[in-house]
Amino acid sequence: MSLFASLASDQDLWAADSGGDLFQNPLQELLETDNFSLEDVLGQQTLIQELRNMNEMLVNYLETKVPELLALSGGDSDSADLASEVFACDVSQINDLLLSEENMKAIFSLLEKDSFPPRTAGNFAKLATVLINQERQRVLAWLKGQPESLKNFVRHIHSDSVSGALRQLLDLVDGDMHDEDDEPEGEEAAAPVGPPLWDPEVVVSALVSVFADDAVPKTAHTNAAETLMDAVARSSYQPPQPTSFGGWNTSIDQEAEQQQKVPKTPMMEVLLKSQAGALIKALPNRGSFHILTRILEFSIDAKERGDEQDTTAFVDEIQSNLGSVFPTLDSAPGLSVVMTTYGKRAPTFGIERLLALELVAALSAARPTVLSDDQMVVLFGFIARFPTHSILHSVVTNLILDRGGDPWRDSPRYRRVVRPGTRECAPGSCVRGALPADSGSVEFRA
Repeated sequence: MSLFASLASDQDLWAADSGGDLFQNPLQELLETDNFSLEDVLGQQTLIQELRNMNEMLVNYLETKVPELLALSGGDSDSADLASEVFACDVSQINDLLLSEENMKAIFSLLEKDSFPPRTAGNFAKLATVLINQERQRVLAWLKGQPESLKNFVRHIHSDSVSGALRQLLDLVDGDMHDEDDEPEGEEAAAPVGPPLWDPEVVVSALVSVFADDAVPKTAHTNAAETLMDAVARSSYQPPQPTSFGGWNTSIDQEAEQQQKVPKTPMMEVLLKSQAGALIKALPNRGSFHILTRILEFSIDAKERGDEQDTTAFVDEIQSNLGSVFPTLDSAPGLSVVMTTYGKRAPTFGIERLLALELVAALSAARPTVLSDDQMVVLFGFIARFPTHSILHSVVTNLILDRGGDPWRDSPRYRRVVRPGTRECAPGSCVRGALPADSGSVEFRA
C-alpha cells in the first residue's frame, strides 16, 4: 500500500475507495506477503518498471531465482519473454550471476535443441548480448572450451536472432567492436587476446558450406552471406560520418591515408585465399551470389587505392568461371507472368537472375573487357524479353555505355541506329528508350 493510501481516512481523497488505489503497488504488496511463486512475480504488470527502479526486495528475490529464470527463458511462453527481460534490465546484482559455469552452460545449451522457435531464439540472443556486455573476455574464454559451439550456431543460422548473436561474437574476434568511447577498462583491457575463439578458416568454411545445403531454409543462405559480408565490411574503409560543420576539418588526403590503413581481418584473408571456388560451385545459391558480388566490390575499391594485389586471384577465378553464371541468366526457372504497376502482364525476371546480373555487372566493373560478344548478346536480349523491368534495363544500359569505346559496338554483328523519335529494327530484336531521353533512341540489331 502506498504512503498516501495508508494515512488516508475512509472519506479522504487518498483512500483506496476514493482514488487511493492509483498509488497502490500490487507487486510490492505481493512481495511483502512472503507467500508467492516466481510465476506470480512475473505476472505483475509493474515487474520491469520496479526492477529498473531497483526495488530492493524484488532484486534480492530475483537474485535467488537466476537458474529458474534461465530455464523459463528457454521455453516458448509469455513467461519466457518476461524471464529474459529481467536480465535485459541490466541489474548487476542479478546479471553477475550469469557468468558462472552452470549459468553460461544453461544459456548456450539452448543451441543444442533440434527445434528452435523464434521466441526461444530471440530470448537466447537477448541473453547472449547481456553476457557479452557483462564481461566479454570471460565469455569468449568459456566458449573456447566448448568445441561444439560454432557448429551449434551454424545449425541454427536460419534464425535471424541466432545469426545476429553469432555476428556479434565474430565482431569481437575477427575485428574490433569497440568504439573509441567504449574501450575495455581494468582487467578486461589488460587481458591477453590469445588465440582466436574459432579458427577463421573453420568459421568461413562452415558458413560457405551452408550455401551448398538446399535442405535448409532460404534465410540460412542469406544470414550466412550477411555474416561473411561483415568480414568484408570490417576490412573495408568506412568514411567518417558527416558533422554539423560539413566535415570541413577532414581533408581528402587525410581520408586517403585512413583508407590505406584498413587491415584485412583473418576471415577476409581466408575468403580471398581459398573460398572463391567453393562459392562459385554453390551457385545459383542466393547467398553465394551476395558474397561473391560484395567481394568484387571490395576488389574495385582496392583497385582504386592501388591495393588490388590480394584480390587478383579471387577475381581471376570468378572470371574463369563466368560461363557457369550465364546459364543462370539464360534459363532461370519459374518465369511466370504477373501484373505490373501499369496493369500489363509481363514475365518475371526472377531473383536468381537479378543476382546473377548484379554479379556480372560487378565483374565487368572490376575487369571492363571481361564480357564477350556472345555474352553481351544474352544481356542485351533481356531488355526486349522483359520490357517493364527498370532495374534490369538500368544495369544492361550501363554495361553497354561502359563499353562505348569497345570494338563490340562496331562489330559486324551489330548496326547502331541513332534516330531520335524513330523506331527501326528487326522484329523481336528492337529496344526503344534504353538510354536517357535526351540522348535519342539508340537501337541495336543483328
